Amino acid sequence: MKLLFAIIMLAAACDPSAKASGEGGALADEQRSQLGESCGTSLHCASGLRCLDQVCRAAKASTIGEFHAAAGDTAMARKDVMAAIEHYTQAVNQFEADKIDPPAQLLCALGGALAQDRDDRTNGELSARMLHKCLLGAPAGSSLRRTAMRHLSLLSEVGLDPLLLARSEPADAYLTKQAAAPALDKLSVTATAQGRAPGSRTYKKWIDELSTPAVKAALAPCWEAYFKETREPRLTVQLSFKYSYRLDDYEDFERSTLDIDEVAVGSDPISKAHSCARTVLSPIADDYSRGGFETKWNAVLNITIGE
Repeated sequence: MKLLFAIIMLAAACDPSAKASGEGGALADEQRSQLGESCGTSLHCASGLRCLDQVCRAAKASTIGEFHAAAGDTAMARKDVMAAIEHYTQAVNQFEADKIDPPAQLLCALGGALAQDRDDRTNGELSARMLHKCLLGAPAGSSLRRTAMRHLSLLSEVGLDPLLLARSEPADAYLTKQAAAPALDKLSVTATAQGRAPGSRTYKKWIDELSTPAVKAALAPCWEAYFKETREPRLTVQLSFKYSYRLDDYEDFERSTLDIDEVAVGSDPISKAHSCARTVLSPIADDYSRGGFETKWNAVLNITIGE
């Protein structure tokens, strides 16, 4: 009889769909492994899961959803973030259309891809939501949970309130705190001409001048004011420069000049940034042009301040 009982128990252990029975009865739900946790048989997994490769996995799947999830993984491997976001989103939508809860791993993948585009407010919010849902479905201590936390840490830059992650349900909004501003020492200033750039040496030297620490320090307040209003880490202003010279009373060369055209006055953040940049750059341009050459050029420059 003991031998027969041992054979029956061994058969049950080999069957991933076997039901718990015997003196101890069925395992309580809190004793069973959750999605992604280890198992020996399906007896060890929570309801709706089965044991495959010693891991509790969903009993149902969406073929098309899995295809888009795999396509998203491929796109991320190519560093094509936007394509990955599109595929992962299609995968989540397909799982939901098939009335199957999207796997936590998929939610984490979508949230991680969206976190790469976190400067976009909409994508930042959606990233936090997907990653929170991933946390709710990921086993404690699992690598999936650690991955979700790493992605969420990036969202601190755009105002994530981490206290919301302790909720047992998704929140209405996650980026409710003031985003951390990039460090001023990490800012840089770049300038490019709109259209064909002048060939004059004075123009090329002026472009070099715009990237100096002195110019960055002068433009930093303009960037800070813009960032406080918009939370955008990059500011681009467009200014029109005119390099020329003036003559003295005897019609002889007196000095060169570098003027900046007036900009439209407005109360919106970008208009104020243009006015600020023109104000701080005008005396720098005037000093730069002193002692310059008798030449002329015009250029419209896109000047970007940011990381």
